[in-house]
Amino acid sequence: MASADVLIVGGGLAGLVALRALQDGLGGRILTKREGAGHFDLGPAWFWPPHREVFELAREFGLKYFEQFEDGKAVLERSSRVHTIPNPQEDSQSFRLEGGTGALIDGLQSKIDKARVLLGRKVTCITEKEDALEVLASTERAEERFTAHRVIVALPPRLALHGVKFSPSLPEPMVKAIHRTPTWMGSAMKVTVGYANDPSTAPFWRQRKLAGYGISDKGPCQQIHDHCSGEGPNMGCHALFGWVDEDHPWKKLPEAKRKEQVLEQLVRLFGKAPTVEDACRWSN
Repeated sequence: MASADVLIVGGGLAGLVALRALQDGLGGRILTKREGAGHFDLGPAWFWPPHREVFELAREFGLKYFEQFEDGKAVLERSSRVHTIPNPQEDSQSFRLEGGTGALIDGLQSKIDKARVLLGRKVTCITEKEDALEVLASTERAEERFTAHRVIVALPPRLALHGVKFSPSLPEPMVKAIHRTPTWMGSAMKVTVGYANDPSTAPFWRQRKLAGYGISDKGPCQQIHDHCSGEGPNMGCHALFGWVDEDHPWKKLPEAKRKEQVLEQLVRLFGKAPTVEDACRWSN
């Protein structure tokens, strides 16, 4: 049985930050797919001014960030009619990282001792013993037990609540608070699309004075946003992204049919089909 002073459950951004603070396939829901000069954030992409820690990490690792493009009109699809409207997101002031949010994971991994990271294990139970905490983890082959004086659970709260057995049980007020707290975009599916582009020109929707922001009651994507990899000479791929709500029937379609419907929607809203498409689900 392996033992440690502190054991961290979860290898996403929170888990890596916790590991580095203790000086001792990572990334959690962050997933950046890099293609040529561009990148596609298939997981989280935005951060906002209150997220001071993200800005601090970006500065520490020398990562450049840029403001989400929102200049121009939005496209509204309602009752099968498409028209432009003033952009309601114009003053949202959200930011993205050049290189994608995966660059944060790369930076954090460069600062930790990878020998102290165990992958391919699912923690199933955390039990309080007399002088330590016992953590039970399962692999494809067997179960493993670990002991630690402290355990940091760096998982989305609902995932921890439903996937890990705690003994003794978590306090009832905490359980109720977890049930009341949704996981941001927890069950949405994100779709990214890339367009073949001339690096010397702006994306075609920007040339048409559009922000790349679309709203649709038909779908499959309820919202669509500009997803270019940067601005100016660092723009990289011209791209859009959208997300599909958890109860949309599109999620149950075969992959080829999903792509077909996304392409049809982008033609309806923006008038041009993409050349590259990808999709990724964000798990609860």
